[in-house]
Amino acid sequence: MKTRLLLLCFALLSTQLISAQDFKLRILKNTRSDWGLSYNFFTGDNIDDFRTSIKGFGSGFLLDAFTGRYSKDIVYLGTEDVHLTFGAGVALSKYRFSEPLIFEEEGGEFGYRIDDDPNHTYGNGFFSNDKSKLVVGTFTFPAYLNFDVGSMYISAGGMLDIFLSGKHKLKYTEDGKRQTRVIKNEDFNDFPINKTKWGVGGMIMHKPSGVNVGVTYMLTPFWKDNSNFPEMNEVRISFSYDLSWLDH
Repeated sequence: MKTRLLLLCFALLSTQLISAQDFKLRILKNTRSDWGLSYNFFTGDNIDDFRTSIKGFGSGFLLDAFTGRYSKDIVYLGTEDVHLTFGAGVALSKYRFSEPLIFEEEGGEFGYRIDDDPNHTYGNGFFSNDKSKLVVGTFTFPAYLNFDVGSMYISAGGMLDIFLSGKHKLKYTEDGKRQTRVIKNEDFNDFPINKTKWGVGGMIMHKPSGVNVGVTYMLTPFWKDNSNFPEMNEVRISFSYDLSWLDH
């Protein structure tokens, strides 16, 4: 129902924009990149075990160029001041958990637990490489309504994410030796993650500087219903500096 209502709103707005005198149709006009300073976390009930942290390099928060949402506006439809864009791209999200979570499969059942082995040591400092981290890649197809107002560029809309890959990595010290446990993509594919997700998002950019603030919220829960995982939804808050907008 939510998806149909969203599509109806876009259809009505498209009709109004096409009737405008300065209507334009452009192809491959803008590139959107969301990287740099960003924080990925989950919302929902009973998600205390899945709290995330910004501590440590590779958390997706501090100048992590290998995480973010990147897309190209394939179609630009409307006027200079108000227009619709439909794009395609990829997204890479990292979730560094505050707790040392272990993901496991036993007898065809998938679940998780907090590592309580007293022989496993986890560093808590910012420069510590010990971690429990989940990395998920998706194809993303965003559709935005955009307003070009003076020095500001404002976007709001929705997106479809289709699962591409995922893995979980656990690092700790045992008997003075570094240990790494990885669930690679071919095995993580079997975990009960929703492979198709709908979301909403928005962005405000200061065009002269290329600085923008954005937020993304996935309406579809991260895990499938009736799994051994809590019902939770993804949120991403980002602060970015986008060079591609400086010549606009």
